[in-house]
Amino acid sequence: MLILNASDNNFNESIQKILNRAENVPKEVEETVNKIINDIKLNGDLALINYTQKFDGHDDILITEDELKNARSKVDKNVYDALETAFRRIKFFHEKQISESWKFEQNGEVLGQIISPLERAGIYVPGGKAVYPSSVLMNAIPAIVAGVEEIIMVTPDNGNGVDHKKAHKKTHRKRRRKTHKKRKTKHRRTKHRRTKHRKKHGKKHRKKHGKKHSRTRKRR
Repeated sequence: MLILNASDNNFNESIQKILNRAENVPKEVEETVNKIINDIKLNGDLALINYTQKFDGHDDILITEDELKNARSKVDKNVYDALETAFRRIKFFHEKQISESWKFEQNGEVLGQIISPLERAGIYVPGGKAVYPSSVLMNAIPAIVAGVEEIIMVTPDNGNGVDHKKAHKKTHRKRRRKTHKKRKTKHRRTKHRRTKHRKKHGKKHRKKHGKKHSRTRKRR
């Protein structure tokens, strides 16, 4: 994280560098991107399919029903239930934002406001190296609540599709590692407390009986 302090001598220079980042794009990169954009403008889906083949490794830009069902079957039940819960909560929140049309008549005039949903909406969901289902929910649910008839989602592809099961396993492993570390720390603290307890009460025992109290413990 970059933290800038307004009292620093180079504050204005640092801010200007951040503001000029978009202008510092290499010329060859800008030319390549403009060429792709212009090609798609002229040739439409044909150009889009060609670039999908070139960059993503396949020529199909649509996800089929079978692919959706297959992806669904790979999602862990606990993860799916969590997404369902998130869906309901996000939907409940956005339902509170719904506005209604209104009108009134005055001096022979009808004034008011008509609120109607868009017929079609496009949403972009980041992907590729990481999978964020929450981005789908946050983008799609407001459109659903608003009454949008057609929602088109686009997301990057790494060329091999998205392995939801593998992604879940990675998350599960991370959780297990964190839990394991916490348990080890707790065990060490408990052991330390027991050692202090034995030393404290061992001294009392020696003073009372005049001899050192020993205890044999098997190592695990």
